[in-house]
Amino acid sequence: MLCGLVGPSSLSAASPLFTVREAIKMQTFIDPYPFSPTSLLTQDVKFSPDNRFFAVVTQRGLLSTNQLESTIWVFDVRAVRQFLDHTHGAEHPEPRAVVRMRTAEIEPSITELRWLPNGKLAFLGRDKTADRSLFTLDVTTGTLRRLTPDGQDVIQFDIVKDVVAYTVAIRGHKLPKTNETVLTGQSILSLLEGESTDGAEKPVNLWILNKSRASAVMDAATGKPIQLITDMLSVSPSGRFVVVTQHADRIPETWEEYEPAFSGLSDEYQLKASAPTRSQEELLIRPKQYALVDLDVGKIEAIDAPLGEALLYYSPKRAIWTKDSRRVLLLNTFLPLEKTGESERRGRAQKSCVALFDTNSRDATCVAFLKQSGLEEYFRDGTLYLLNDAAWSQSEREVVLKYKTYGDKEGSKHSEDPTETYRSEKGVWTQVKSASAVARAPLWVGVSQDLNQPPALFASDESGGQPQQLWDPNPQLKFINLGEVSLYKWQDKAGREWIGGLIKPPDYMPGHRYPLVIQAHGFNRHEFMSVGTFTTAFAARPLAATGMLVLQIQDASDLLGTPREASVNVQGYESAIDHLVADDLVDPERVGLIGFSRSGYYALEALTKTPDLFAAATIADSDFMGYMQRLLGVDLAGDWPKKDGIAIYGSQPFGEGLKTWMQMAPAFNLDKVVAPVRIEVHDLSTVLMNWEVYAGLRLQNKPVDLIQLPDAAHVVTKPRDRLASEQGDVDWFDFWLNAHEDRDPAKAEQYERWRSFREQHRENGRPRRLSVVSP
Repeated sequence: MLCGLVGPSSLSAASPLFTVREAIKMQTFIDPYPFSPTSLLTQDVKFSPDNRFFAVVTQRGLLSTNQLESTIWVFDVRAVRQFLDHTHGAEHPEPRAVVRMRTAEIEPSITELRWLPNGKLAFLGRDKTADRSLFTLDVTTGTLRRLTPDGQDVIQFDIVKDVVAYTVAIRGHKLPKTNETVLTGQSILSLLEGESTDGAEKPVNLWILNKSRASAVMDAATGKPIQLITDMLSVSPSGRFVVVTQHADRIPETWEEYEPAFSGLSDEYQLKASAPTRSQEELLIRPKQYALVDLDVGKIEAIDAPLGEALLYYSPKRAIWTKDSRRVLLLNTFLPLEKTGESERRGRAQKSCVALFDTNSRDATCVAFLKQSGLEEYFRDGTLYLLNDAAWSQSEREVVLKYKTYGDKEGSKHSEDPTETYRSEKGVWTQVKSASAVARAPLWVGVSQDLNQPPALFASDESGGQPQQLWDPNPQLKFINLGEVSLYKWQDKAGREWIGGLIKPPDYMPGHRYPLVIQAHGFNRHEFMSVGTFTTAFAARPLAATGMLVLQIQDASDLLGTPREASVNVQGYESAIDHLVADDLVDPERVGLIGFSRSGYYALEALTKTPDLFAAATIADSDFMGYMQRLLGVDLAGDWPKKDGIAIYGSQPFGEGLKTWMQMAPAFNLDKVVAPVRIEVHDLSTVLMNWEVYAGLRLQNKPVDLIQLPDAAHVVTKPRDRLASEQGDVDWFDFWLNAHEDRDPAKAEQYERWRSFREQHRENGRPRRLSVVSP
């Protein structure tokens, strides 16, 4: 009887809340790639060649061991069909966990999952080790076999019959110290010992496994193992050739003729001729090109043209062979300009294309030019229409291209994206309406999610009926009070339209004015809101669970690198606060701000230009266009560190130009900062980059907390790093906006430090009207 008297609201109030720990242990779907080299993919799952099974990979964080755990799950297609057909007595199909691995590294423990023609799975995996190995799994017997030798860290692989091509990371070694070192022209950041190389491409050696025998591929020209910096491998069916990508060691003058994808960006993105180099730092900023490795003779031959990505054309890097190994499709590359007529040369320079490369003649022809949407659509809608994949028809007489809209797309999430078919007639490729049969998956299976719907696997039959939920990898979330996230739109005073996700507290009450935290750096309206767009510093739902509103804002990215970049984004924050206050949702005295990466610059701009708006702030692993950052970036590879500050402030920070910097650069205006600031840094380079702001605030006796996560990636992945980053912000804003302290004894020193900051705040004439509350 008592249970019957308890209403739904009471049950909801008694439910546990969504915390940072819950966010970390959530299963997320990973590794939807690589694409099949022989057929189009229409979903993120991987079907076996005989269509009996399909596989997915999930990942979760384990705080107890500070590891990332990846699991391969296999579904039986027959059982899924029976479920979709509502066959009498058919049970809800459950997946089998066939492999589970854990790693303490920043990257997943299982990647590069694919099916082999013999029905086995192949993947890169590591279990309680830093090194990745190549494994195969027989899903029927459960037999797991490691193919590559001990002591190798495998980065990429491809398998054709008995031939396996793979790359192995080159172990770093320290050069002996000398009495004199020339530092001229070297970046100070590259000289720091123990620096993280998060996201940096690394040199690898090319190896082959032939009938289980492993050997390095030797360069015929040097007699040494072939060394590459590549992000793909594609072995020909004959096992003789491997297509790779590589950075061009020089940019010829002819490459200056290639045109960027978007008009108006020629000055910034036009390729400039450069002398040859073998410096790794210099190579990494050179455009990439496809290259053909002849395994029989140990020779690398580059195609004399850049990949389209160097000029803002985007698509996956793919090399798709014909069965006889004579021809290979190369996605998103320009064609060489030498030995062509004037008209042909002009056409080749204007657009990137899907190219057909002949391994006998070494000639390349254009099958189709790439199509993609313009910058205007991207900046307005956050979407890009791009080439997604390509395939030969079964007869290999036609090429089928598949396009897809990436990003925050309105409308149906399950609509098919268009394909285009091209056929060669008398040596000329033209688009045709009819297409030969292309292998298709037996079911539609994909991951579906929304702002308030955690990611789950859905499926539908060939008729395209309403997708049904097949598997929920996070059933525990059904018993957690998640609160509600809704789309929030507003306009600033200049009429610019803004969009974000508004996260409300689980016990939200209309008419009550809540504290607000703005998280600034991207927003996807069709992605489940857990902590936010990124896992660094953002903590959307956990923050809301402490009794706050959180607004995740889409940046005004169309102004990147212009004098108005920061100020317009700050106008977006200001106008959001005004609208939320007018809507009777927010207490204007209790507003916080989180800036991560580039948006840290916008956050510091807001703290110096509109200081009275914010009661607390966090800047995480950020740049902020400061004077010290300008000096530290003097010899960084690439033009952007040299040009970025000049583009925004109009000059170098010297002479008359320094006056402009002093007026515009936030780091020169730290005297105006009122809010307590939490600065999160990761490797030593970001410690140096952010020291200017930390020291500037510290010297003025302003409350500033500097927290380093030395092993963290830019986008934090390790469980304990995530806990420090995200829970640190939950505690920080809960302290300053709610005047609440966690009773956890492990946090005693943290709160002692923050109370001293509060005294500083009062001494600076900024008393807070809130009193400390303990649970």
